[in-house]
Amino acid sequence: MDAATAALIPGVLHAKGIVMLDLMGGAPEHPLFHLDALEDACEDHGQAMVYRGTISGHPHIFRVDEQHRLETEQMFPECGDTDRMLAETSFAPHLNIIGDFGRHFRPILGCG
Repeated sequence: MDAATAALIPGVLHAKGIVMLDLMGGAPEHPLFHLDALEDACEDHGQAMVYRGTISGHPHIFRVDEQHRLETEQMFPECGDTDRMLAETSFAPHLNIIGDFGRHFRPILGCG
């Protein structure tokens, strides 16, 4: 995802691979993550994740932003960038990650 695209997504700030997530819709309050391999567009690699309900204060829903709302124990298909933003950061212990980057199916239209 490029910076111009990321700037349009509520809750995600992005600059040269540095990502900040705004989980509750106000000022970003979580630490920055430096991710080297973000894609220029949302891409479908067949990945999904399941939120375990283990983030303090969020036992039923983990809302990353307006488009990414993970309900506890529900499978949530996601693009490669969302996978990296959550699976390669301190959020990983709270998720069951399904799939990898071994296959590419298509761009995800309307994502981000």
